[in-house]
Amino acid sequence: MLSIILTGHGGFASGMEKAMKQILGEQSQFIAIDFPETSSTALLTSQLEEAIAQLDCEDGIVFLTDLLGGTPFRVASTLAMQKPGCEVITGTNLQLATGDGAGARRVKR
Repeated sequence: MLSIILTGHGGFASGMEKAMKQILGEQSQFIAIDFPETSSTALLTSQLEEAIAQLDCEDGIVFLTDLLGGTPFRVASTLAMQKPGCEVITGTNLQLATGDGAGARRVKR
């Protein structure tokens, strides 16, 4: 199954996760990581690396980020370039996130 890591500024990821749970229910192979104003690039990098280690990467990982060029996007892109099977999608909204969550079992790489 495709694994998804959702990250973004402030409470973007946890807010999106809450809305997704209301629509889709609990999702396996999904982790949401916020990047609050008090965080750092180093901490976000560490959190994303830990998330990668926790997920089943057999079918790949997609990072869903909020803004092109923002810190969550840049960190996710750097990690994706270092790990085969990782992709980054930016401009994430609830429709995109729930579409990925609902269709993760059908995605073929």
